This record gives sequence, C-alpha cells and structure tokens, in this order.
Amino acid sequence: MISTIKHSLFGLTTVKSFLLDDGELVLVDTGYSGRCAQNILNAVRKIGRRPDEIKLCLLTHRHFDHVKGLRRLRDLCGFKVAAHQAEAEAITEATGVEVDVRAEDGDFLPFAGGLRIIHMPGHTEGNISLLAGRALIVGDSIRGNRGSLRPPSRRFSEDYVLAIQSVLRLTELDFDEVYVSHGRNIERNGKEQITNLIKRLKM
Repeated sequence: MISTIKHSLFGLTTVKSFLLDDGELVLVDTGYSGRCAQNILNAVRKIGRRPDEIKLCLLTHRHFDHVKGLRRLRDLCGFKVAAHQAEAEAITEATGVEVDVRAEDGDFLPFAGGLRIIHMPGHTEGNISLLAGRALIVGDSIRGNRGSLRPPSRRFSEDYVLAIQSVLRLTELDFDEVYVSHGRNIERNGKEQITNLIKRLKM
C-alpha cells in the first residue's frame, strides 16, 4: 500500500511524500518544513502505525522541498536515510543528517517488499525514481497534469536534455501506477501514459 501525503508549497502548489506499507514502513521524501513533518506523522498514525516503525527514508533528490523535513523526522523516528550517492553530500549539507545508504542505479533495497533504484539524472545529478512492485515513484522526473503526464520542469532541471533522456529509460520497466511529486498520480495504465508522453517528446 502506498499513501500519498500532500504538503502545500507556499500556497501555490503542492509537493508530496509517499509512505510505503508492506509490513515495514518506508518514507519517500520529507517535504520542506516542520509542518510537512507533522503531516507525515499524522499519516503514519492514521494507518494505525507508529512513527518509529518507519525503517527507511529514501530521498529522490536534494531539492529543499523534498529534504528539509528530514532532520526532525529522523530524530523522532530513528530511521536509516537513503539517496543516490551523487546527492548524499548535498543532502547532509542542507539538513545536517548523514545519508546511511548511498545508492546507485539498479540497487535493490530490502525494505517494504523490495525497492529498486532507478537513476534518472538531469533534474539533479543524482535524481532517482523508485520501483516498488508494480508502482513507480518518479519524484520530480515527471509531473502529473489532470490524468496525464508531463515532462520534468525545464526551469528547475539542472540539465533538461539529460532529464528527458532519463524519462526514455522508463519504457524498460514494468509497472502500472505512477506516483509524481507534483500533480496527479496515475493509478492505472501508468506505463501506457509514459509511453504516450515519450511519443509526444519525440515529435
């Protein structure tokens, strides 16, 4: 089960965290403030679990709206922290929290039924997506838009051409659901939606 936790971002849009529950709890991204951290704690309790049952926090990339809630949550929950090795130092500098697991492309993390790391550079150098069973959590690699998908933000991507090249890799994977940090998730036919996005990008 994947729970989506929405955080208001300056009242203009939202950014999301995701809570994976497959016996063990895994948190993906922390939001950017103490209020975001509290949203996550409330979501954990809502499903009848305790905050200290979160065993891993996986960060998709280093941008502030995904990592700034880390320190408070780590201090409260005691979880391990994972991110791509290229993001680790920047995350520690931004949050004061060491990254315990410095992942690379293709790594398999034995949490919540098994999590596969997909390196998708471009938005940031160490930006990642996460494959959890039939669900793909893409972070900022793709955006949602009223039931369809859009490419990553050109404005906020360090290398937009590389970010688009990373999106093309997703057709190699097998998944149904797509979870995005900004916009609406795709709960079925996710691979078809990404295939359609790639066709538009190639036009």
